[in-house]
Amino acid sequence: MSQTFRTPDHWVGLVRVKYTTRLQIVPESKRVDFDLLDRKSRALGYRWTIDAVDVRLATDTDNGVYMQKPELAAASFLYRLDYSVTRNGKDYGAGQSFSYFLSADAARAAVTKKAEGARKRYARLPQEKR
Repeated sequence: MSQTFRTPDHWVGLVRVKYTTRLQIVPESKRVDFDLLDRKSRALGYRWTIDAVDVRLATDTDNGVYMQKPELAAASFLYRLDYSVTRNGKDYGAGQSFSYFLSADAARAAVTKKAEGARKRYARLPQEKR
């Protein structure tokens, strides 16, 4: 008996792509210290990396990923942003998924906004709640 698999409704309109890291382009990395401590006296901060990736449509045999923005899937080259909150300089909490951008400047602007939002959220909390 064969099984028929149905594409989940939330995948309709998404494009499946395969990414390959461009080795000739050096990733850009940065760490920011918020000058705040959590309840265990660990330094809070933010870390991100921006690297370049080649993009192509995935074939049936590829383990591709689904891209929510078809206009990004149409590009042959994107900038991938990886980011995380840190405790004492080490990633903390659930892993974040990658975000993709058409330019490095757009990725920098997005991560700057994310990091500032995280800093403000932590700064509002008393130390014993961080």
